[in-house]
Amino acid sequence: NFNSTIFDIERVEVLRGPQGTLFGKNTIGGVLHVISEKPKFANFGSIELNGGSFRYLQARGKVNFNIIPDKLAVRAAGAYRSREGWLLEKNEDVRDQNGLQFYGGRISMLFKPDEKLDVLLSGTYSRDDKAEFTVDYKVPDHGFVLLPIDSSQRDHLDRKVFQDEESVFFKRSSYAAHAKLDYQLSRIHKITSITAYNASESDFLRDFDATSATAAVFGKKASIGTFTQELRLSTPRENRKLHYVAGLFYLKETLEDQDTLVGKEGMAGVWRAVIAQSPTLSQVFPPGYPPSTYFETAYNDGKVTATSYAAYFNGSLEVTPRVRVNGGLRYTKEEKTVEYWQACNCPFQILRILVAPPLGSPEAPIIKDVSEDAVSGNIGMDFKTTDRILLYVNFSRGFKGSGFNISLTPDTSFAKIAFIFKPEFINNYELGIKLRYNNRFQFNAAAFVTDFRNKQEVVAAGNTIFVSNARTVQGQGFEAEFTGIWTDFFKTEVALGALNIKYQDFPFIDPFTFQPANLSGNRAYKAPDFTFKFAPELYKSLGTELKVLLRFDYNFTGKTFNDIYNTESLARKATGVLNARLMVSTKNERFSLGLWGRNLNNATYIQHGWSFVFGDHVSVNPPRTVGVELRANFY
Repeated sequence: NFNSTIFDIERVEVLRGPQGTLFGKNTIGGVLHVISEKPKFANFGSIELNGGSFRYLQARGKVNFNIIPDKLAVRAAGAYRSREGWLLEKNEDVRDQNGLQFYGGRISMLFKPDEKLDVLLSGTYSRDDKAEFTVDYKVPDHGFVLLPIDSSQRDHLDRKVFQDEESVFFKRSSYAAHAKLDYQLSRIHKITSITAYNASESDFLRDFDATSATAAVFGKKASIGTFTQELRLSTPRENRKLHYVAGLFYLKETLEDQDTLVGKEGMAGVWRAVIAQSPTLSQVFPPGYPPSTYFETAYNDGKVTATSYAAYFNGSLEVTPRVRVNGGLRYTKEEKTVEYWQACNCPFQILRILVAPPLGSPEAPIIKDVSEDAVSGNIGMDFKTTDRILLYVNFSRGFKGSGFNISLTPDTSFAKIAFIFKPEFINNYELGIKLRYNNRFQFNAAAFVTDFRNKQEVVAAGNTIFVSNARTVQGQGFEAEFTGIWTDFFKTEVALGALNIKYQDFPFIDPFTFQPANLSGNRAYKAPDFTFKFAPELYKSLGTELKVLLRFDYNFTGKTFNDIYNTESLARKATGVLNARLMVSTKNERFSLGLWGRNLNNATYIQHGWSFVFGDHVSVNPPRTVGVELRANFY
């Protein structure tokens, strides 16, 4: 989910490692739990306005009404966000599309008929009419530019792009409805029912080669609808020797996807180079083929239906006043079906052979099913050595179900692994310490070992994008964080992490050479070797009516490979970014005025990188941006 705007948020919880014994939805790599504000039995509201670089404008507001005191409350929140693209689009005909435009809202109702029952209902709608172009063309390492592009496009770090396709667009709408019922069965037990439906529809067309050449255009139309139902029985955590949560979870999801890839005359030279480098293809196609009048279109249609059932339990037992045993178990059963076909309007047969050979048809799509079940969970122990120090050890096992690649595929057989990727499993071993002193100083540290089996990795290379299984991925890491409140007006936050995750066995068919390859020994992509954060915060009263807050955030990220090949020129170099905020507000925080800056040191690095047959693509990070913020609260 990209270019999302969040609003009316109560808090964000971050849980590392496999999580499936606390929540209905199973996760394998951790949880970023964004919790929205609930209606409250009070009357108040607030509004926030932001303006900044690149004509940035954001407006967010909320209002809360106490309809029936202690019985019924209603809350409404909304947001609008727009910005010009921070990549300078030199083609003025498409410059207006290179930006952000978002609006959305949420309305919720809390009904509390008695002390035992809470009913929370909410509905959300949002729409994006623009999504920034953040991709630029990069000359591949071999130095040969196969596309007829302007020489000014050889600098991929200058944040300047030129796209020739003038009919580009992006549209996405999302909507959701949720109902949560909490019923206090007894003094100890509470039962919770959560019913939710989430859906989104998107449609976009992009200049796929991201250059001034008339070469390739890619379009995607997709929709997804998800219904979930969860029933949960739980006890409170505070002051209990035994507390637990147990639940049942059901999911029904439908994903539909239609892709269109158009190859135009600018791709003719690329295909000639591909044919010349392949002994097999050079026997099929004559020299100089295809001609400069080349034009072909490949398209597909895929539909995936998934059903998931799960039961989970997580509990914690106090064995002694200083020792607590924690454990959880989850059983998951999943069933998935895919209906797929692809076709090609290919008079020159290039896309037909290299990108999308005909498979199935609208009347008779290829149908394939997978069904699997798995047991996952965790076991651990806490040791409270003193009232200030807690040691813990934990083992967790995670599971992520198999799936289908429904992008355009050069495979002619769906029995191949490239089409159906296998389920992923992870074993995670963790040892940690938590130390708190005088409620002013807190230190947390953890060391962990991670072992993946059939890790699902995204491969964006050659002529397509697909998910492939890395058979074995192993590594270890360390994280530490410290918060110190030194005085009534000064505090600091420090965090650091070290990570070493590598592919031990990663066999697959290379999409460039179509030959077997193995990436054993490469570092896992998107896994930085080192991270560091330092955030000092100064808080001071100004007279009797005002207060000031000054905060700096320095975030350093070590070298990170952006592809499974560990291509040096596509990697993110070790870089630090400095952000800052200065806020002046009234003592009661009814009004505040702030200045903010992001990437104040104007660091430049590659966020994402891809290798395609016509050249490389990179997404560079945003430049320095500054802005002003105004908030007003009404009670």
